[in-house]
Amino acid sequence: MTGGPITRPPVRPAARPLLPRTDGRPPRRSAKLEGMIAGLRSPVLHWTGVLPVLAVVVLVLAWGRSLPVALVVLVSCVLAGSVLAAVHHAEVIAHRVGEPFGSLVLAVAVTVIEVALIVALMADGGTKSAPWPGTPSSRR
Repeated sequence: MTGGPITRPPVRPAARPLLPRTDGRPPRRSAKLEGMIAGLRSPVLHWTGVLPVLAVVVLVLAWGRSLPVALVVLVSCVLAGSVLAAVHHAEVIAHRVGEPFGSLVLAVAVTVIEVALIVALMADGGTKSAPWPGTPSSRR
């Protein structure tokens, strides 16, 4: 550290207020302000919002039915897309929360997704799946 005097950065001049135009139009906004406003707007139909709703509809229509292979592939793709949307939402929340809680949010989200997939497979496995503990078919 040098022993010279401490200098402060120059003070920025005060911003000019937006004055109304004489022709009745609203005042002009700066390009920076327009960019900030555009950043606040989000598309209404973003895939991370539409795909989970579509997945719920597909789940209701397909649950408990015997489906042909093409529909099983379609249901699997919708399920994978909704899982990616859930992870995307968890990443957005984790980014906003910051460390160390962001890592915990992601870990909990992935754990919940894994548990949900395992429970769904166990619940819809039919006679080929392992029975729930305590049911009559599990006692031998």
